[in-house]
Amino acid sequence: MDPASIGRASARAAILALGFAMPALFGRGPGVAQSRVPVPIPVAAGEALACAERAAREHEGDFALAGSGRSMEPLYVSGTAIVVHPTELHMLRPGMAVVYRNARGAYVAHVLLEKARGGWTVIGLNNREPDDVLVTENNLVGLIRAAYLPVAAAVVAAE
Repeated sequence: MDPASIGRASARAAILALGFAMPALFGRGPGVAQSRVPVPIPVAAGEALACAERAAREHEGDFALAGSGRSMEPLYVSGTAIVVHPTELHMLRPGMAVVYRNARGAYVAHVLLEKARGGWTVIGLNNREPDDVLVTENNLVGLIRAAYLPVAAAVVAAE
C-alpha cells in the first residue's frame, strides 16, 4: 500500500470511528446501532461472559467470547463479552462489527471499513490505521450480534 493510500485509509478510519462510536456514547447523531456495531449492555462485573453465553444459546451456531485489549475502545473495553453469529462473506456491509482469525489464529473483533480486492478492510475503533490483513472467506468467523460490558454493581443498579 502506498503512503497516499495509507493516509486516505487513516482518514476514513477516523471518520468511521468518530461517526460510529461517539454519537452513541453521548446520545446524539445516528449512533452505533445504525452503524451495525452493537452497543454493549451493562452487566454486573463478573457476569459479562455468562450473559453472552446465555444470549448465544438463543441462536443455533452463535457462541460467546470474552474480549481483551484496547482496539475497540471506547465502545468495547477489555473484559467486554460478545456474541458471535457465524455468517458468510457476501452478507457483510461497511460498518459491521466482525470477528476474524488473524495469522496467529487468534480471534480479532473489529469493524468493516470497506470492501477491497480480495476481502474487507477492517479497523479497531481505537486504532489509527486499518489492520494489515483483510477479512476473507478463509478467516471470517462471524458478526458481533450482542455485547455485554462488565461494570460495577452500583452502576448497573442505577440504570
